[in-house]
Amino acid sequence: MGHDVTIVASSYSHTRHTQPHHEKANTETNIDGIRYIFLKGVRYSQASAIGRARSMLRYEWFLRRFPWSDEEPYELIIASSPPPFVFFFAYQLARRWHSRLICDIRDLWPLTLLELGGMPKFHPVAALMSAAQSFACRKADLVTAVPTNAAAYLENFGLPTHRFMPLPNGIYDPDAPPEPLSATHINRISALKEKVDLIIGYAGAMGVANSLHTLIEALSIAKVSVGAVLVGHGSLRNDLISLSNELGVAEQVEFLDPIPKSMIRDFLAKMDANFVAAKVSKIYQYGASLTKVNDYLLAAKPIIYCVGDPNNAVQQSGGGIICKPENPTSIAAAMGHLASMSSKDRKIMGHKGLEWGLQHQLISLQMKELLQKIEDLPIR
Repeated sequence: MGHDVTIVASSYSHTRHTQPHHEKANTETNIDGIRYIFLKGVRYSQASAIGRARSMLRYEWFLRRFPWSDEEPYELIIASSPPPFVFFFAYQLARRWHSRLICDIRDLWPLTLLELGGMPKFHPVAALMSAAQSFACRKADLVTAVPTNAAAYLENFGLPTHRFMPLPNGIYDPDAPPEPLSATHINRISALKEKVDLIIGYAGAMGVANSLHTLIEALSIAKVSVGAVLVGHGSLRNDLISLSNELGVAEQVEFLDPIPKSMIRDFLAKMDANFVAAKVSKIYQYGASLTKVNDYLLAAKPIIYCVGDPNNAVQQSGGGIICKPENPTSIAAAMGHLASMSSKDRKIMGHKGLEWGLQHQLISLQMKELLQKIEDLPIR
């Protein structure tokens, strides 16, 4: 959009498949016309809370030690969490450069830690997270949040509603051609299709939060011939394989190795419908924005949606069926309904999701709205 952008990030994150190359504390590089500054991060185990906390503190240390120049002050600073502690330093830079400040909240603190992490309410870390979020809500020119209904929660931290903008995970390049699946994956999918009348896909992590056991359980009680293909890895993958054997549906489920993101759309397009679920949690009353849902929308196939957040993409678009989270009976009923539909009607349902996604989820449109919002806000 014609703006000069610098992105500052840690050189290590467990969410990346490939880490950037670095040889010193600060490594600068240019990717697609964007200046990147990678601050040397520390490796840690995804399961280690101590390791992740140590990584956050190290990042904060290098962030403050970086030789920021006053000769090229930035007009706009966007501080994104985690970690939320960057809000404090971002505010200092904004004051120093007379910049506008956006605080981008990816998770609602401390609610995420309490609900999904099982942390006690009065834990010191929860208190620190809460304090950082409260600071952001009071000091930022604009607060954005991934959960679309987060304003109701953030008002408790001092956020005026006129300084809030929902910013869910969006669609970057809808026209990018998908990379075809490997012959091995195609052959296993084709073999399963010959056994069942309806095939359901899932692509992503296989952990506790994904509630995939409900899909396996639904297969065992469905009154129609349904199969499922799960692509990915995670801590519960072996448990899910064992569960499919215990429930007698092993012949109806294929567990495939992870694939590059460039192949995801080709995989999802080969399914009759696609599945996404989450554990029951009151955190979702404030909304959810699962990145895989955007991939599902682009695949133009019906979505079986079992998350429990109000006004979600499937509900608004009509691009699938809403099920109760952690309710195999509800999921089995959705399977039956989709199986009873003609392929033409399933195609119409899937295209409703695609059209809605292109109208509401494109990152390019979100950024135009964001820049306009920040320009319209009065100077504080």
